[in-house]
Amino acid sequence: AGRGIEGMDVEHVRSLSMFQHGGQKLLDHLVKFTLLRVLDLEGCEDLTDNHMRYICKLYLLKFLSLKGTNISKVPPQVDKLEHLQTFDLRDTNVIGLSEAVKRLYKLERIQTTQTWKAEFMWRLPRGLRKMKALREVGFAVLGNDIQVAQEVSELEQIQELSVYVETEYPGSDVVVKEFAKSLGKLYSLRRLIIGAIDMDKEALNFLHQLPTPPRLLRYLMIAGGMINKGLP
Repeated sequence: AGRGIEGMDVEHVRSLSMFQHGGQKLLDHLVKFTLLRVLDLEGCEDLTDNHMRYICKLYLLKFLSLKGTNISKVPPQVDKLEHLQTFDLRDTNVIGLSEAVKRLYKLERIQTTQTWKAEFMWRLPRGLRKMKALREVGFAVLGNDIQVAQEVSELEQIQELSVYVETEYPGSDVVVKEFAKSLGKLYSLRRLIIGAIDMDKEALNFLHQLPTPPRLLRYLMIAGGMINKGLP
């Protein structure tokens, strides 16, 4: 597919999928795909961090999958993808996902690698409340920030949430209590996976303070300690 790309008319291509090897030349010309809506690069071993500067200029993108690639960073310019709805970063080497992601106001689904290492997951940012379109988040980390814990309650469209909490910091007990209150207000939530980054056997006891469970919740997975108190 890469041979002769210079002579191809790619300006009207709306969807592009690439897998494994053989697409280096095509990747180097991504910026020419000006009307691209769907870019699926899952498992594309030729993708490098350098190509991200081209991807961030595909302003009409709605779907972007970098799953299973070797990229290690997402540049701040990702916020130029203002129409992006799905962003898949699972099984990549991305550490410390750019704060710019919070300015993707049309984003509906964001997926990062499930791991016990917080730096590989999306750290929920201040300003989360403005991401009104979010429907699916997995996997994310709630840090020691009470404002973020409160903003979670304003994700009115969220249906699936996979989040790990950090409880080893001073004052984190107050943060997770606020988070429990927020969970009770997520009236669209159907699927919840919740865990703890640290190995504290009581890290998830705060769930017992959940005022009321999300009314549409159908699936619950608890990955962490809840000692001597059973299920919430």
